[in-house]
Amino acid sequence: PATTVDLESVLGVAQSDSPLGEGLFFEDINYGEGERQQLDILFPENANPRGVVLFFHGGGFTGGDKDQAFDELLLETMQAILDDNIAIVSANYTLLTTQGNQGVISALEDGTLVINFIQDRLGELNIPANKIVLAGTSAGAGIAQWNGFKNNINSQVQGVLAIAAQSTYDLYEW
Repeated sequence: PATTVDLESVLGVAQSDSPLGEGLFFEDINYGEGERQQLDILFPENANPRGVVLFFHGGGFTGGDKDQAFDELLLETMQAILDDNIAIVSANYTLLTTQGNQGVISALEDGTLVINFIQDRLGELNIPANKIVLAGTSAGAGIAQWNGFKNNINSQVQGVLAIAAQSTYDLYEW
């Protein structure tokens, strides 16, 4: 398994206190150059995960934060994921209120950058290939779905979980 020193070197940040009180937590990792292009990763204590869930927060593309993955609403779910020896990535993305955004497509494409960031480092992070699940709430569910159904980037994605997805999406069209 990877060590804390190995993970700190790969991710470029020092380990922080876990929001769940256990596991190896690394926060504010830059996955791009934008002001909101940051993610957090929570590894199981043994740093030898069976897979990874990439989570995108809700907020109608106008608000929200990666910290929402560990709010009361999702706390039990995230604890169960970690207890099942699966790593959790929670990512911020460009909002409609972020200067220079190109509309909702900016947030959707940030999801692609997060996937690529993790896929490019699977070996270094000790995450098995083909063990990625995309998940999100509300707007984040849209990011997960949009990216999960794109053939050109989802070769490692094994599932998509949409929690409280926005009702305006035409999922049959997607």
